[in-house]
Amino acid sequence: MLEHVKHTCYTRVMNSISDLQVFGTVTVGERGQISLPQEAREKMGIEPGAKLLIVSGVFEGSLAIVPQSIVTDIIKGSYQNALERLMLAKENADD
Repeated sequence: MLEHVKHTCYTRVMNSISDLQVFGTVTVGERGQISLPQEAREKMGIEPGAKLLIVSGVFEGSLAIVPQSIVTDIIKGSYQNALERLMLAKENADD
């Protein structure tokens, strides 16, 4: 199951590589905390209290932040819902 989730996430990331957008840089604080840039939060619909997954392996030596809800949808097999969320996030990023 985990391999399926990893493969599905990887495939979607690689298919979206041309849509990458940089929102700026962040600094890791003493307690390991970062603040997401406001523009990124707004475009991705990230509200206070949102659960985010920090994953590695998308690109060598990198981390990615993924809304937990998207991965949960993939795990539950709700691919259509996950795809709709990704498309909505992409539309918001394009605005």
